[in-house]
Amino acid sequence: MDHFQSTKSHIKLVLFDLDGTFLNDRKQVLDSSIQALEFLKEKGIRAAFATGRDIELVDDLVIKNFKLDHLIDYVIADNGAKIKDCSSDKAISRYFLQVDQLLKIKDHFKDLKLVYGVGEKGYYFVSGENALTRYTNDVLGLPVKVVDFDSYLTEPKPKFLLFVPSSKQMEKVMDLYQSLDLEGVVGIRSSKNLFEFNHKNVNKARAIADLCDYIGIGEEETMAFGDEMNDLAMLKSAGVSVAMGNASDELKAQADFVTDDNNNHGIAKFIYNYFQ
Repeated sequence: MDHFQSTKSHIKLVLFDLDGTFLNDRKQVLDSSIQALEFLKEKGIRAAFATGRDIELVDDLVIKNFKLDHLIDYVIADNGAKIKDCSSDKAISRYFLQVDQLLKIKDHFKDLKLVYGVGEKGYYFVSGENALTRYTNDVLGLPVKVVDFDSYLTEPKPKFLLFVPSSKQMEKVMDLYQSLDLEGVVGIRSSKNLFEFNHKNVNKARAIADLCDYIGIGEEETMAFGDEMNDLAMLKSAGVSVAMGNASDELKAQADFVTDDNNNHGIAKFIYNYFQ
């Protein structure tokens, strides 16, 4: 409780993961969450999204779609590969994979015959189609385009994805990753069926540090909400960390606080309780 009381007046930036946190299970933004953003704005507290999504998808499917333009100050996209100041549309930082790195990753996993993907410019560009890409397009509502990856990988990209349809194949991916000798690149299993590669500086914790430097505040003056283990670094970096009610027990155990889930006004309940 002392932590609760001593830090609340110092918070200057609140960061929200999107899927499973700020978005409910139907990929919608609750009215209560929008009202919570307006409440923060009135108090002079800035707000940011920190997500694994591509920045154009965040702009089109979340900020513009739910009319949040005046309420979101910054976007950390692709888990930190890109940070944008929404007021000026200025790129604050950018950590991309280079073409030679992308081609080496593609070649290293070619025998597994997986579908590759890159999220950018409002789409997931993929090397082929399978049940996972159809689910991404039809159920998640994230537009997918099939392209020829040999001609597509000609410029740096924010990340490189492997769509992995089974747990057995995921084991093969993780084993094969151990033999990938590629300096400056980090691979991680980001979900049950996705394995992704990023620049070594790409993570939400590094992004918070870069964003705080840009704003001129300390990391202890931030609050972060998340629901998945890939949010852990962000929650550990923030001055106040909040796990959603739908988060794993492991994440809840490492957060300062736990709020209600993403379908039951968890964002609004915590913000009003904390700042009032």
